[in-house]
Amino acid sequence: MGLAEDLLSQASSLLKSDKKKPKQASLRRAVSAAYYALFHFLVDRAVRSLVGASPADDKLRGLVSRRFSHATMNAACKQFDAATTSKPTWGKAIHSAYSGNLPSVPPTLADVAETFVDLQDARHDADYNLMRRFTRAETSILIQRVETAFKDWPSVASTPEAKLFLTWLLLCKD
Repeated sequence: MGLAEDLLSQASSLLKSDKKKPKQASLRRAVSAAYYALFHFLVDRAVRSLVGASPADDKLRGLVSRRFSHATMNAACKQFDAATTSKPTWGKAIHSAYSGNLPSVPPTLADVAETFVDLQDARHDADYNLMRRFTRAETSILIQRVETAFKDWPSVASTPEAKLFLTWLLLCKD
């Protein structure tokens, strides 16, 4: 099991750790672990797509994975999620590269992107907003959304849109 799967398992364990009334600390750590599970899942898929997946590529994958930024990934995910609406917000670079023939984002890919944005927002609240209270039900839904993203990824992984998405997670600047 990789880091992403271990973090998701940890999130589930934290959710269940207090049988009666869950502690805010457990729920907050579960939200944070779920977000980091998705973060590392996407970074791993991206570096394998960009660099390669063989053992000989391990060092380069490690080097490239350190270049991913939470803010850049969030901006990229917002573009892919919004691309399914009537007013997509593709950045200038994608408009230029695709010469107006913009990619059509599969709903599953848009769901993964939306989950990343929502989980990052929840993680910020969990880590920094002490006025925010989390419930077991809400935390469970967030964890389930990450589980769904993991489970659904293979259905879009080999599409050209997924390759663009994974690349854009690293390169998005606008």
